[in-house]
Amino acid sequence: MRKEDIAAVCEVLTSQFLTTGPKVPELEDLFAQKVAANQAVACSNGTTALHLASMAIGLKPGDKVIVPALTFLATANAVRMCGADVVFCDVVSETGLMTLDHIREAEARGGSDIVARYRVALDGVSSYVKSVLPSGNDVPLLHLFQILIDYKGLGKDRAQVMNELSARGVGTQVHYIPVSDQPYYQNLYGVQNLPGARQFYERVLALPLYCGLSDSDVEDILEAVRDVLFR
Repeated sequence: MRKEDIAAVCEVLTSQFLTTGPKVPELEDLFAQKVAANQAVACSNGTTALHLASMAIGLKPGDKVIVPALTFLATANAVRMCGADVVFCDVVSETGLMTLDHIREAEARGGSDIVARYRVALDGVSSYVKSVLPSGNDVPLLHLFQILIDYKGLGKDRAQVMNELSARGVGTQVHYIPVSDQPYYQNLYGVQNLPGARQFYERVLALPLYCGLSDSDVEDILEAVRDVLFR
């Protein structure tokens, strides 16, 4: 520690103020300038800072926060102090750090965005079924959850799969019939040779996906899908 630092601490300790006083706003202003922020708030410790940050983003009962399993207690405690639940995330054994795959797995276990749960439950289970993944570095608007099914390999056609899922209370849809197949456009332009669109359409099926789905709803859907596609 530099002599100037020691002198600054001694100045505060021998002043009229220990935890408040003019040095606090001075520190806040200097810190805000250093990090190019509009404002800064000094806290008594890191736990207080995490609790304050948790309140600032509006954490409340019913919310879930992914927290690395290896961290100081306050990381999880601050979440619980707001009434929210903690979802612990695994880490790499060699570094102690989370990866994106670990976070996705934690999302699925925590019952959050519903797409992660679908993918963890369905991908890799059968060579005849896989989910439609985003390409490249894009961030898609997930208003649909689509799976691609090799109906021939499965031994069932799409109508049969849809009817069996419907009998279990799960409605499905096909998005989309190629627009080029619509009678108007076929009459106007003739039959189009679009093999990519054709192959996608022949395999695609959309599962329920909307914000009102509860954890139990998702599990019921997945159980029905397992019964129809994997058993």
